[in-house]
Amino acid sequence: MRGYMAEHSKRGVVKLLYPFRARQGLVPALPAKHVPRPRLVAALESAVEVNPLTLICAGPASGKTVLLTEWSRSRPRRLVWVSLDPADNSPAAFWTLVGEALLQSGHAPRVDPDDPMRSAEADVMRRLESASGDQANPLVIVLDDAHFLTDTEVIATLDALLTRPPPGLRVVLAARSDPLIRLHRFRIRGQLGELRSADLAMTEPEIEELLATHRVSIGPESRALLAERTEGWVAGVRLSALRMEGSPEPERFVNEFAMDRGSIGEYLVEEVLAALDQTTRRLVIRTSGCELVCGELADAICETTGSAELLSRLAAANSFITPVGHDGVWFRSHPLFREVLRHLLRGERTAVQQGIESRAARWHDGKGDLIDALQHALRASDWAYATDLLERGGFEQVFFRDGEQWVSELNRYPDAPSDSATPGLHHRLLAGQAAVACLLGRHDRARELTLDLEALGMADPPSSLADVARLSLAARSGDRDGVDAAVAALVAADPGGVFEAFALSEAGAVHLWQMADGLAVETLERALALAMQLSLSAVALAAGGRLVLAHCIAGRFSIAEKYALDAAGINGAHPRIPDASAGPFHVGTADLAVWRGNLEGCAHALQLVDTARLRKRDPALSCAATLVQAAALQAAGDYLGARATILSDPSCSLPGAWSLRAVSTVAQLELIAQSGRPLVALHAFENGDPPSNDVLASRTHLARARAHLAAGDFAAAGLMARRVITASHPATTPALVAAVIVESEVALASGEETSAVENLTRAIDLSSHEGIALPFMEPTPRLAALLSDHPSLAAGWPVPLHSGASDAAAHSETRQHRALPEPLTDRELSVLRWLATRMTTAEIATELFVSMNTVKTHLASIYRKLESSSRREAVARGRELHLI
Repeated sequence: MRGYMAEHSKRGVVKLLYPFRARQGLVPALPAKHVPRPRLVAALESAVEVNPLTLICAGPASGKTVLLTEWSRSRPRRLVWVSLDPADNSPAAFWTLVGEALLQSGHAPRVDPDDPMRSAEADVMRRLESASGDQANPLVIVLDDAHFLTDTEVIATLDALLTRPPPGLRVVLAARSDPLIRLHRFRIRGQLGELRSADLAMTEPEIEELLATHRVSIGPESRALLAERTEGWVAGVRLSALRMEGSPEPERFVNEFAMDRGSIGEYLVEEVLAALDQTTRRLVIRTSGCELVCGELADAICETTGSAELLSRLAAANSFITPVGHDGVWFRSHPLFREVLRHLLRGERTAVQQGIESRAARWHDGKGDLIDALQHALRASDWAYATDLLERGGFEQVFFRDGEQWVSELNRYPDAPSDSATPGLHHRLLAGQAAVACLLGRHDRARELTLDLEALGMADPPSSLADVARLSLAARSGDRDGVDAAVAALVAADPGGVFEAFALSEAGAVHLWQMADGLAVETLERALALAMQLSLSAVALAAGGRLVLAHCIAGRFSIAEKYALDAAGINGAHPRIPDASAGPFHVGTADLAVWRGNLEGCAHALQLVDTARLRKRDPALSCAATLVQAAALQAAGDYLGARATILSDPSCSLPGAWSLRAVSTVAQLELIAQSGRPLVALHAFENGDPPSNDVLASRTHLARARAHLAAGDFAAAGLMARRVITASHPATTPALVAAVIVESEVALASGEETSAVENLTRAIDLSSHEGIALPFMEPTPRLAALLSDHPSLAAGWPVPLHSGASDAAAHSETRQHRALPEPLTDRELSVLRWLATRMTTAEIATELFVSMNTVKTHLASIYRKLESSSRREAVARGRELHLI
């Protein structure tokens, strides 16, 4: 009977008729818009070539069948394809199906007339023995969906066949879970090839190619996010592509969770979740709030037993549950599956959800895991319990230690209602909320909570979390007395402990921003030593970064570099430390780089700073970062951009910026002078407040000296430089170097070339001890000409003269003296620099305190000397000659 196979018992009685479905013996067609995967085809080919058994094991819709199809069509081979389903899980049905597939393939015809007493299994074995004798061209049998084979007799016979296979036979199994065959024996013998979920996962280039077949184009960040969310799961990527196809905004689907028709959510519910029994479904849904889950935790959440066995069974079945580690205790869900489960969990009653979270919190707390306990307590809206966890060490773990575990639910905590709390708890809750709000950068909310605390009166005992909030608020508002009081309270409450280390680091920062160099270094070194002793990585990184800044301000760059290397080690070991603690390190690294003349390194370090968050959290550090960026732009000759950078940061004018407010003002005035308006800058200096400390005095005198240089008043410039050099309190090395360079230019303008060379030689010598390059980054036209005339001096110049701004120095003679028949006067150079701005002729005249006719006379001379006929041409020619 064609198309049917009759099974006979030993008595020759026909028991069943098994219809053979011809499609089960055919290689399936490749799907529409198929993306070739040559890396997997090659891996499968290598495995089949040397192993009698190859296993492709992965969850549903992972691309197993498609891979086998692509591989089978990749080159001619003797192949028998068998597609299995649940009805084939019996000896008679299975071997009947294999036998008919052998016949259909044409690679194993019948070897003798049918014996009505011979079983289908025996018949297949005879055919295989006859067909698989050619080792050079082996016969490959593909059993697709082999996870349906669980019958012990089928497994035993198949295992026996694979243990001693004919030399020219290869078997490939594709299954959702490991078949019951004794795979370990094949692994030990080196006779098993394996491809698993991780191998089948699509790579980003493959995802990009699949999206392209659907005419979907998204940016690299969105592709990376899609790869992360799907973990390369083929069906997830393909369903995402289908949803994005034809959409004018395809990238919005990358983040979007959907449960509608054709979505990933619908597929997972109908194809994965629906296949689970009620107990297992309840387990995976109720534990979906946990990143990781083990049997004990699942038992606690579900108030049941036996969860460990269920989780292991799910993992073995590749049901989107994966073991974490090698001990098989902890498990995680695939990100997309977890989204579906959490969506279903949110459909439960609020009381049920809170009960689940509360039980999870107490289980983690019992295991000493305060971070996960805190996360679940906050989800349960159990504010009292969350406060207790914060006080018992949760706060320090989140904000002061390694930052490896962040509690996202903390963002809700400062807004939790506290009016119904008991009096004792009310105070503790407000204190915890205020401290968390401060370290999240929500200072307005923290101020409200602190006022509520003050209305309640002092707590007994005092709360260190309240003092953390007071310290942060006082530092932000520029309240030195408030800072001192809060620091004293924290040190007294926790001597030698976590809160003392934090208090010392914050106090050291305030000393730093007040330019109290010695006190800042002493305090920060104590903070760093204590933080390292207590393994407070976040506090140590903040203190180390502030020490880098302190030594840069003091001109001790070699010491700053040592602290930067130490801090880099901490940052490298703990890359998830919060921005509030990592910020000082990045800004310090940028400051050190710019002083070394490494503008690229400075830019890279500043890119790691979260500017928006920094401005909320720490105005002084934000201002410091802005000043470093402005210094880099200034070194590159972009004076307008540097000034715009300072003006764009409101932190530079806040009380919490401390002395950096004055520093930013001085920097702006210097940039105004360098942009072509030195008289405006000098007028502002004359009418400004006197410097409040020695560091500010040096900066102010140097800025005024450069403004006088730009205005052509060399005597005044020399006088200001002398004030820096002869100050009763010795200036920092960078300030001395800059002042000596000014003196050199003054001497050169006065025709004293020998004195100018001597001063530049001294400046180079001073800078060599600390590797200072910033003052040498952009030689003025006068100094560039001097360097051109003195090759030995140019050879010692700290910045390579063939690159960047200093290229102007190497070719200075060509610029002004050789390229121009008649060089520009200093006044004409000043007018030319103003021309590069958007100022009108009338505005330039006002800045110079001269008439418009005088400015027009200078313009006519500039146009003639530069061979230009318009303002635009003159500016372009001036830039070409590096005059501006």
